[in-house]
Amino acid sequence: MFFSLLSGHTLVKSCEAPLWSCKVSCKRQVVWVWVAFFMFQAFLQGINGAYWREFGGHPDEAAHYITGLMVRDYVAQGISKPPMEFAENYYLHYPKVAFGHWPPLFYLVQAGWTLVFSASRLSLCMLMALLTATLALLIFQEIQEEVGILLAFGAGVIFIALPLIQQYSGMVMAEILVALLSFLAIRSFWQFLQSEQWKDARRFGVWATLAILTKGNALALGLMPAIALAVNRQFTLLKNPALWGAACIVGVVCAPVYWLTLDMVRNAWQEQSPSLQFVTAALPYYGLEMMTALGSGLATMAVIGVGSRILQPAWKGTISGKWAVVGAWLVSMWVFHGTIPSSLEARNLVPALPALVMVAAVGCAWCLDRLTIKPSYRHRVIVGLLLLAIGFGVSEAMALPKPGVWGFGKVAELLLSTQKYARSVILVSSDTRGEGAFIAEMARREDRPGHIVLRASKVLSKSGWNKQGYRRIFSTDEQLEQFLKSIPVGVVVLDTSLTPEEQDPHHQQLVRVLEANPDLWQLIATYPLHREGKIRIKAIRVYEQRGHEKRPVSTIRVDMHNMLNKVIELHP
Repeated sequence: MFFSLLSGHTLVKSCEAPLWSCKVSCKRQVVWVWVAFFMFQAFLQGINGAYWREFGGHPDEAAHYITGLMVRDYVAQGISKPPMEFAENYYLHYPKVAFGHWPPLFYLVQAGWTLVFSASRLSLCMLMALLTATLALLIFQEIQEEVGILLAFGAGVIFIALPLIQQYSGMVMAEILVALLSFLAIRSFWQFLQSEQWKDARRFGVWATLAILTKGNALALGLMPAIALAVNRQFTLLKNPALWGAACIVGVVCAPVYWLTLDMVRNAWQEQSPSLQFVTAALPYYGLEMMTALGSGLATMAVIGVGSRILQPAWKGTISGKWAVVGAWLVSMWVFHGTIPSSLEARNLVPALPALVMVAAVGCAWCLDRLTIKPSYRHRVIVGLLLLAIGFGVSEAMALPKPGVWGFGKVAELLLSTQKYARSVILVSSDTRGEGAFIAEMARREDRPGHIVLRASKVLSKSGWNKQGYRRIFSTDEQLEQFLKSIPVGVVVLDTSLTPEEQDPHHQQLVRVLEANPDLWQLIATYPLHREGKIRIKAIRVYEQRGHEKRPVSTIRVDMHNMLNKVIELHP
């Protein structure tokens, strides 16, 4: 069935038009298209090394994984404790929990998946592949009538192959899920523009709510309806109660969640409030990144598509609801991220990529319509473009940098297989990605909650989410050494791959303490570390405090004033 797409046979028997104008309508055919997208996505994940890397591809990846793991374990253990008590205890064992900093839906999806399957990296990569393939299928379905089966299929392939999609579909990150839910929301809204019925408005409200409960950048959906109505000149819909009913669904569910976590979210922003300086930097940045994410060729097609399907029809007053909403969504994403000072990161544009691929596809179709070739040869041109798209995807995946940090799994295996360290408190010192990767490897390999793992960046220093207000806790090396003895910290996992500029003062202080007293701190193992695609030999050093196993563990305290306005404690 899948190969009939490439061979030129019509998938719908009743269709007498040329192949490129036929429509895939049979459920079995749709399933085959989805399977093709899923297999392509899984293949590219394999090329990118997503299956064997650790959870250190992005500073947030380990936090997403550990938080989803916490929700899973809370359900699996029978919801036996109050949720806050369980979360605080979990954080003291695996200090990468970020529940509240991000909304809860991504973690509920992870928990549901891992309760049925497993919490392994391969399992979660399959979840990400499923979400990505589903989003590609939706793009395919929404444009196939306008551009034909082959171009629509090529658009799905291109979407999967985009470097930004490959990067974040190969990690446990919320971007793909929020993009999928946002696309379902904008699709429901353009259906509402056509039908003006409550059922479509309700769907928009539900999908928008779910998207906003996945990640905050889906709040851009709040700007989209007003822009779409202005572009489409359907101002009479402002009197439709269904529109305001959808807004009520979003407000009633999402407002309490964001109100309760507002301080936690703002603590992680690049700036605490919008400013002219941020806006003047962010608007050009995100405008350029929209085009860069597609590449020059696709960006050109997208500009043609915007002109032919959005700008020209809008000027004439003949624009369809679908393309009014697509254009409004792109503007909403640009304006939202250009004014809300959360961060300057290309990943924030992932929810805009389906719309960009759609306009690129119709731009390509517009160009093909103007080629002076025989209709009988047109499908051959399109097949050629499709094969080029597949080749582009494979070549991009092979050339994609392998960012991140991995190599801590071997350390976790050593510590978990040695009975001597069964009750040891472990301190890890690296950058955010390294500390997170080690914590994730410990958590996924043991019965949880197991070991107490301390992050040097949290117990040896104080700072905000983005290191604002950073300071060391211990002013002298002697104070730090006394702290390590008092707990006692039994094992220190030290990342020495960081350059002097990358090392925080507390990390440098810890190195001095360990090296100054070799009789107390014994080096027991070294391991290679992969950082940004390069292998650093003996970069991970594992130290043991002699005699720690004979002493009881004291109360563990972690200052969480920056996030929870309290100090949390663990009494072993």
